[in-house]
Amino acid sequence: MFEFPDTENRGWMGGCNLGLKAASGYDYVILANDDILVPSVCDWLKSMIDVMEDKKECGILTPVTVNAMGWVRLSVQNCTINKPYAVPYCSFYFVMLRKEMVDKIGLLDEDLPGGDDLDYCFRAKKAGYVIGVNPHVFVWHHYAQTGKRIHGEYWDSKEHNEKIKFALIKKHGFKEWIDSEISNHF
Repeated sequence: MFEFPDTENRGWMGGCNLGLKAASGYDYVILANDDILVPSVCDWLKSMIDVMEDKKECGILTPVTVNAMGWVRLSVQNCTINKPYAVPYCSFYFVMLRKEMVDKIGLLDEDLPGGDDLDYCFRAKKAGYVIGVNPHVFVWHHYAQTGKRIHGEYWDSKEHNEKIKFALIKKHGFKEWIDSEISNHF
């Protein structure tokens, strides 16, 4: 049995890593921000598990929302899509991870200044997994509320995003950054 260490606040990545370690014996684990609301109008958990069961290559699955980077944000273009679809990356405001993948690629990188979700997507793709979006599940994401409360206006500022971008380029290389098309979203 996993025993949680002291009650020290380890931040988002540290807290997620404690949860990932504690999820031994499970097929899936969910990471969720504290600034989300999961409506109770659908059986979201069953829908997420059904996609993961059907798409064995999917290592990371996220629902759609109104506030997140990239292709999970509801828009005119993607609101007509009626089946799960693959994306180059996703924001970790709410994700279901295949535990087998977590065991293979490891925990979130707590040494990064942010961008842990992008880093994890890079690592998942390198390990052969697909990042997917489940358009049948919607989660309200209020975006960066905790980060701004703790870090002030620096959080999600141009300076902060540049720091994240350069840390990811240093870790994964410029080609990976450009190939992912993430550079267009910072």
